Amino acid sequence: MILILFLLSQVANASTPGISVSAPGAFTEVSATGSTTTTSATDAVMNTMTITPTPGDYLVRFSTWCSHSTASATINFSIYNNGVQKTDSVRTIRPFPPGGGATGGTAAATINVEAKINGIVTVTTGAVAIEWNTSAATATCTQRTLDLVRLK
Repeated sequence: MILILFLLSQVANASTPGISVSAPGAFTEVSATGSTTTTSATDAVMNTMTITPTPGDYLVRFSTWCSHSTASATINFSIYNNGVQKTDSVRTIRPFPPGGGATGGTAAATINVEAKINGIVTVTTGAVAIEWNTSAATATCTQRTLDLVRLK
């Protein structure tokens, strides 16, 4: 409960999006509502999901809504710092169940799925970024947000 209150107090005192995070408890956020897509089978930085903080320990939170053009394809998301993946942050989602569509069979409509990542990152240099890839065709994300809260 203390962490929740702490985070809520920091949201109320949030800095301007994109400003460097420096003091413990400082909060910064980048967000976008327009669509971004990937066809990459290897990790690539997600459009607008990068923050360059000062060195320190950070709580990282990422969320997005996503869809896919191909039934049973997967989308992978992970946190990177200075180009190095935080391996325990990898999250894999499948917007369509196996066989496609909400009940199986052919996908008749896009199903949006929310993807979330939370993690602690020790930054010594470089940017904190969300990178992503897809197993096939085209993945699309909208309404995405990357938050950093300085812990120390």
